[in-house]
Order: sequence, then C-alpha cells, then structure tokens
Amino acid sequence: MMSACAIVLAVAALLLMLSLLAFVPNAAPIFNAAIFVLFFLQAYTLVGYPLILKMIYAPLRRPHRIDDEYEPSVTLLIAAYNEAGILVDKLANSLQLDYPRDKLRILVVSDGSTDGTDLIASQFADQGVELLPLVPNRGKMTALNEGFKTISSEIVVLSDANVMYDPASIRKLVRHFIDPSIGAVSGKVTLVNEHLSYAVAEVQYYGVEHSIQQLEGDTGSMIGSDGAMYALRRKLYRSLPADTILDDFVISMGVVSQGYRLIHESEAVAYERNVEEIGREFQRKARIIAGGVQTLLRRQIFPPKNDLLTWFKLISHKILRWIIGPMVFLMTILMLFRLWMPPPLSWPVVVLVDMAAVFFLLGCSACFVPALRRLKCVVLPYYLLVMSGASLVGCWRGLLGSQSVTWKQRQE
Repeated sequence: MMSACAIVLAVAALLLMLSLLAFVPNAAPIFNAAIFVLFFLQAYTLVGYPLILKMIYAPLRRPHRIDDEYEPSVTLLIAAYNEAGILVDKLANSLQLDYPRDKLRILVVSDGSTDGTDLIASQFADQGVELLPLVPNRGKMTALNEGFKTISSEIVVLSDANVMYDPASIRKLVRHFIDPSIGAVSGKVTLVNEHLSYAVAEVQYYGVEHSIQQLEGDTGSMIGSDGAMYALRRKLYRSLPADTILDDFVISMGVVSQGYRLIHESEAVAYERNVEEIGREFQRKARIIAGGVQTLLRRQIFPPKNDLLTWFKLISHKILRWIIGPMVFLMTILMLFRLWMPPPLSWPVVVLVDMAAVFFLLGCSACFVPALRRLKCVVLPYYLLVMSGASLVGCWRGLLGSQSVTWKQRQE
C-alpha cells in the first residue's frame, strides 16, 4: 500500500512540475529537446549500441589463448529450491557431461527445499553427486555463499537446475582459463519457448543479446553473465550480502572489477525451457531491473576507473536499458503536454509522436487480443512495451528496496 501511494505521489509531483513548466514562455523548445533526447537514448541502447560494437570490433578485438586439452579441476554448483520436478533430468544430464569424472565434482546446494529435492539428490550419491542441505531457506545468495565454502577446485561452473547442458559445454567453457587474463566465461543458453505467445519477440531479443555478449567479450569484457551457465575461477569469488538480488550479475562483474576478463563462449550451449507466460515474465524482468538498481546503489559492479571501454559498455548495455521504462514513461508524458502547448508541433516532433502512437497501439492491441501476438509486426512492440513496464516497476522497487529476494516456485 505504501509503495502504491508513493508511486501516485511521485507521478502527481511530476505532472504538477510539467504543468507549471508548460506555462513558462517559450517552454515548447525545452519539451521538444527533452523528447528527442529521451527518444535518442532509447534508440541508442536498443539499436545504436550494437551497431557501434560492430564498428569498433576489428580495431579493439583482443584474442586470447585457448586450449581444448586443458582440464582443470571443476565443480558444477547447482543451487536449488524445490526442484524435485526437474532435478532427476538435471543430474542425469550432468553425469553425461564430457569431462573426466575424477576432475568434475557435482554439488547440489538445496536451500531449505520441502518437496523431496534433497531425497532425489541423495539418490545419486553413489554416482558421485554431493548434496549440501541448508535449513531453513535463506535465499539463493546464501546458498551460493555456503556452497563456495566447500569448494577447492580451480574452476566453478554455476548452473540453474532447469537448464540442460550440451555434453561438450564444460570443456568449451574451461578451455579459455589456460589464459591467465580470463576470469570468467559465460555460455550460450538457448530458450525453448515456441509454445509461448511472445516466443517470436523473445527469440529476436535474445538473438541480439547473444550477439552483443560475443562482441563485448571479444573486445575485452562482456557486461554480466548468463546466470544459468557461467564459469569462474574459484579464487575470484567474493561472498555477497544475503539480500543480493542479481547474484549472477554481481558475481561476474566482481571478476571484472578485479581486473580479469569476462567473455562469452557461443559453443558452450545449454537449453532452458521457458514456461513463463507474459505475466510471470513481467515479474521476472522487474526483479532483474530491481536487482540492477540495487547494484548501482551499492556500487557493487563498477569496473576499474581506468577501464573506459568497460564503463562505456556498462552504461550502454545495462544502465540505460534498466531505466528504459522510466524514459518511456517520461517521454509519453512530455508528448501529451506538448500536444496542447503552443506553438503547433514541428514536423520532427509530429513524426516522433506518430511513431510512439503506432508503437503503443500495436502493443496494446496484443494485450487485449492475444491472437495478434502471433504476428511479427505486433508481437515485438507488445514485448518491448511489457518489458518497459517491467523496467518502470523494477526501478521503483529497486529504489525503495522492496523487491523480495526469496526463491520463487518454478512454474511447470
């Protein structure tokens, strides 16, 4: 209730400020400029930044050593909470990985599970699977902190319980660690989501995302890993507060902050079945954004001060994307005020207003007519509109510190 009231008050204050500014003589150019700046920032983070990465790729590419025969000791750490429905498949998949068994430890950290997860994990003990049961449930970050206390292997691979690895994936990840400059490697997780109403848009979105990750890693460090599949040097792990929301991002960027590289390995492939329809996907995205805001407020993810390229990537790829919801909201409000302000709109502003109106109408039409989500021209505006809303909610939760850090029961 308090959060809802605070949102209403904040919006009311914004509208009051803009309404007063609207009566200031010659205020229209200020509104026009603000609209264009907000539009440019949104276009830049979604389209401009990937293009710039491609332009700077050749001169800034940083090759490193790779050795396919390199076989360091590895621990596959699976943090789980009530994963009985998928854990048998996950452990069977893990035992089929193409890596020497005497160099691969499989550790399941069960964080207060109550659905039989512990029993299932213990049934694989004779095959070398280890179980670390925690009681009571204290959240994923605590599970990771406790799990790392028991690990002495050189490399740790962190995995979600519902993600199935290609047999060669561990080898593909660890072959990079022969180079001492590499601190962490993120794999390519492919979503199996053809049954979802927004599947086409999600595939397009993550196709661009994987391309960005590859370009970032090849030119230095990528910004954040995929929490479902990434490896890091054990010595670089730093315990984090139990209320950390975005654990994978903070852990992997912690590696970068220590002066090591975080790269992307497209041949280390895993598959994750996304069963979250748009409502639950909205909440998941809002949680990610809240976690991003939390990391900014705590200054947990900043690269070295002299690493200007990584700073550029962090701002372009993450920070601007995290706040895209507030930018969309503010631009919409400014456009509405500008419509009734004198003088009449100039043609550049008219074009922007028309583009925004078409985008908004296409997105809203898919909200009310689900069948339209199968159309490519509709589903992408719909997906981006929903994600912008998630960004707005997530930013607010992050600022208020109201985002829950407890595990969510996985939807089957």
